[in-house]
Amino acid sequence: MAADVPSRFVREPTAAERAELIQLRDKGAVGTRARAAVILLSARRVTIPEIVRRLGLSRPTVTHWLRRFERSGVAGLRDRPRSGRPTRISSDVLRHVTMVVSARPRDLGIPGTRWSLARLRRYLVQAGVVPALSLESLRIAMKRAGLSFTSSRAGQIQKGVTTMIPGAFEYHAPSSLGEATALLAKLGDDAKVLSGGQSLIPLMKLRLASPRHLIDINGLPGLAYVREDGGTLRIGGLTREADLEESDLVRRRYPLLFDTCAVIADPIVRNLATIGGNLAHGDPANDHPATMLAFGAEVVAVGSGGERKIPIGSFFTGPFSTALKADEIVVEVRVPTPKPAAAAPT
Repeated sequence: MAADVPSRFVREPTAAERAELIQLRDKGAVGTRARAAVILLSARRVTIPEIVRRLGLSRPTVTHWLRRFERSGVAGLRDRPRSGRPTRISSDVLRHVTMVVSARPRDLGIPGTRWSLARLRRYLVQAGVVPALSLESLRIAMKRAGLSFTSSRAGQIQKGVTTMIPGAFEYHAPSSLGEATALLAKLGDDAKVLSGGQSLIPLMKLRLASPRHLIDINGLPGLAYVREDGGTLRIGGLTREADLEESDLVRRRYPLLFDTCAVIADPIVRNLATIGGNLAHGDPANDHPATMLAFGAEVVAVGSGGERKIPIGSFFTGPFSTALKADEIVVEVRVPTPKPAAAAPT
């Protein structure tokens, strides 16, 4: 490693730095999440080759962010504003732009048959995706992402002949659990819940799922945690697979769950996928259903009628089918704490 990194691992973060790093990893922009994950793993004495393997990053990228943290702390991980240049658009907004340009303007309430920068900016501000945005910032962001209104792909989108792209939908981002369940109760089968999106988004891209409303619950507070309480491991519904994999508690006390998380897809998927979404999808080929059945777990769901506790044996009613009601969201998974092994009789 470079001379300005004193050892194979970064220094131990302070309590305040650790809290800020966890916040960045869980709720920061996509690029910042990966940087914070690098530091947290290194602070746990995970080697650089292992970090490269887990996060799917290059070694130079990993060592660069380790050096930045050593020199500048958490502030060194954040994107630095550049004076005289357009504001950089976040990756979350850019993902939204990618979905928006896959539909026609009139499908989203914007007059016209073709997108332009002005129309796209108008939609993003009108829909509350961004409070304000310059045309230059939008143009540069689209260029970097390889998006163009005049490409052959865009032309096919405007004519409505392209498959393999999502249909038009209305996006909702509730700020509370009550608001989310109320939307589900109101919209019924026309709505789908978006958490990690690792199953739903590919289905939408192939038009195997075409919800008219998408309810993004990633902003709901208090649903991402891993803790033991009263002889039970309690896992928040929005807990990412990567957080379970990195949990010392899970590693020490629940090795079966740790092994399950470690083999799910790849690091990129594990950084986004949630345990609640994995179970609610009801895919028998997924990893968690069998593990939770082996544990005898319990799923806690909340809907407009209040909270329900569903034994895992009753939760799955068939392939891609669960006992969840249309307005219910998985808020917690409870796993019984393993009992100490009994000694064999002599």
